[in-house]
Amino acid sequence: MDYSFTKNRSRKMGRVPSGERSAIAQVMGDHQLDAIVHKSVEHQPTFIKDGINPPFVNNKGVPVLNTFLVYAASITVPSGFTSDNLPVGITFFGKPYSEPTLLKLAYAYEQATHHRIPPKTTPPLP
Repeated sequence: MDYSFTKNRSRKMGRVPSGERSAIAQVMGDHQLDAIVHKSVEHQPTFIKDGINPPFVNNKGVPVLNTFLVYAASITVPSGFTSDNLPVGITFFGKPYSEPTLLKLAYAYEQATHHRIPPKTTPPLP
């Protein structure tokens, strides 16, 4: 299998100036933040049956941070449902290697809010 496309794409995506990466860490350090919590997407979720056909609904002018481009950790958890009963989420964003802290925060949020409603076909966890 030819992985050259993936490697080339990864190199291009990894070209985030180190200044931007360090600026995020600096802001989090200056304000003693363990995480930044934000909406996962800036648009109404779409139905699976609608597929991913254009026109794509996207950001509506709001800047988006792709955490993988700045080598940061993040986790998304359920935060409720729209009026159409579609799930929405929030993202806990942290500094590089902060996954243990983010997992604790996300788990605490899930336990406190009970927004996660598993499908009826999902068996209970042990």
